[in-house]
Amino acid sequence: MNNLTGSIPATIFNISSLLNISLSYNSLSGSLPMNICNTNPKLKELNLSSNHLSGQIPNGLKFDQITGSIPRGIGELVELRRLSLQNNSLTGEIPHSLFNISSLKFLNLAVNNLKDNSLSGSLPMDICKHLPNLQGLYLDRNQLSGHLPATLSLCGELLSLSLFYNKFAGSIPRELGNLSKLEQIHLGRNSFTGTIPPSFGNLTALHYLGLGENNIQGSLPSGIGTWLPDLEEIYIGANQFSGIIPLSISNMSKLTVLDISGNFFTGYVPEDLGNLRQTPAAHLAGNQLTDEHLTSELAFLTSLTNCNSLRKLWISGNPLKGIIPNSLGNLSISLESIYAGDCQLRGTIPTGISNLTNLIDLRLDDNDLTGLIPTSSGWLQKLQVLYFSQNQIHGPIPSGLCHLANLGFLDLSSNNFPEQSLAALGILLYYEASIFTPMD
Repeated sequence: MNNLTGSIPATIFNISSLLNISLSYNSLSGSLPMNICNTNPKLKELNLSSNHLSGQIPNGLKFDQITGSIPRGIGELVELRRLSLQNNSLTGEIPHSLFNISSLKFLNLAVNNLKDNSLSGSLPMDICKHLPNLQGLYLDRNQLSGHLPATLSLCGELLSLSLFYNKFAGSIPRELGNLSKLEQIHLGRNSFTGTIPPSFGNLTALHYLGLGENNIQGSLPSGIGTWLPDLEEIYIGANQFSGIIPLSISNMSKLTVLDISGNFFTGYVPEDLGNLRQTPAAHLAGNQLTDEHLTSELAFLTSLTNCNSLRKLWISGNPLKGIIPNSLGNLSISLESIYAGDCQLRGTIPTGISNLTNLIDLRLDDNDLTGLIPTSSGWLQKLQVLYFSQNQIHGPIPSGLCHLANLGFLDLSSNNFPEQSLAALGILLYYEASIFTPMD
């Protein structure tokens, strides 16, 4: 410790070979040069603690690979409003003193060395008792465990809660429904169990609901679409939800992503989903959904022609047992992928599919489709993936497939094509990823 006063000479930071700068425990004042890291590329340690410095932290002062644990003394920063230490290699537990900084508004400790070491431990049970001003809590992609404290509800100003990709377990506290200002909740990729608390119906400001890849069960509340009118993204895939898709979801006029894949939903696919005009992604795959009209065309597909922004339609792995309507060709011109494999689909491939000129990925494999491949399929010039395998399709293979310059994956195996018709494919026969095996 010395007794240096005045400002730090800017010329010190022009010494490009410096590895360490330590000026702690003095009476230095003023601000730091904004280009401090541009002129000191080799600097490994900068210690300016216990001075009277002021001004902004230089933009170039990035913390890219900080290691070790967060010091317990960090709780002494009683005026701290924002702490961001994401994308580092921090280890150990989060000091409880950090949750005593009542002035803190944003805390971001996300992504700290996912492989072998990362922030671990549990959250303090009184986590929000001393954080009345907290607006953003980002602790995702660490190794945090334990149950979520019900006292999170005391962070009344919280706008964003991001805890995904950790090891949290237990049920989601019903008290979270008291966070009336909450706009985003990211709890995916943990081990949560139980059901969605009914109190979530109080989160009327919610835009993003992320609960995917947990062990949550039960049904979706029937009034979810009425209670949460501003919801834009729903991610609840890879859980154990059951029951029917609530009709009220069709009231969510702002919905852009609906992902309920990999659950146990049953019943009909609501035709009212066509009211979601702004939804670019509908992920319904891997459930037990059916169509209301089991002996006719899939009515819900016709209703989706109203969804002008639809880009992804994933319905594979559902026992739909219907016929693909020709109106499929009236789906959004922006549609890029259709996953409808293993749906027990019958009938023929509609010729209208050629209208989907922006289609990149088309998968109708493992169904009971019959008839011919439409000759107009050669119009799908952007197509990269085409799976028609394991059906009952027959007849000549359209020569137009030879002109799909972007096609990289073609599977027509296990159908009723005559072997000689494969010659029409020409150069496509050389694609390693292509499979052309006629059905025995």
